[in-house]
Amino acid sequence: MACNLTQGISGSSTCDDYKVPGVAALYLVNEADLSGTTSQAILQDSDGKVTGLTLVSGASVYQIAFAEGTAFFNTALAVNGGTRNFTHTVTFGVVANTQQVLAALKQIGIGRFLCLMQTNDESWRLLGVDSKRLRATALTDISGQASGDDVVTTVTIEGVSKQLAPFVDDAVIAALGL
Repeated sequence: MACNLTQGISGSSTCDDYKVPGVAALYLVNEADLSGTTSQAILQDSDGKVTGLTLVSGASVYQIAFAEGTAFFNTALAVNGGTRNFTHTVTFGVVANTQQVLAALKQIGIGRFLCLMQTNDESWRLLGVDSKRLRATALTDISGQASGDDVVTTVTIEGVSKQLAPFVDDAVIAALGL
């Protein structure tokens, strides 16, 4: 039984390979913590899969504990006159219940980042791969009004890239200790 949709895009080896939407984990990496230029710090194989991510000594990868159901990413083709690229957008919500969380959100508001995101089907993607990384475009702190309202701070970070958000090899994730 063939699962191919079109030439050059083949489905999985079985026709019952379901995918679960959503995000399981989200980590941010400061741009300043990358070791060297983009091509030195982020290694990709011939298909574009990330096979290496080198950080400066002592650098950390920061986990974002997002509110359930609030994290997602989107990559979209952007056509601006003669220029074509992909816009990487990451959105997540956090419960800003301490001054420490507010301080971290303020830093996200002015920083430049890479984003490692694990989807609920257990694959990893890297956003902000090239160009100017990801920067905050929106940060909204809301108290909620009715008893069922969210009480989260929603953050959107985005940037442009020459590629869709590539998959990340499991060895990279293991090397980072995630």
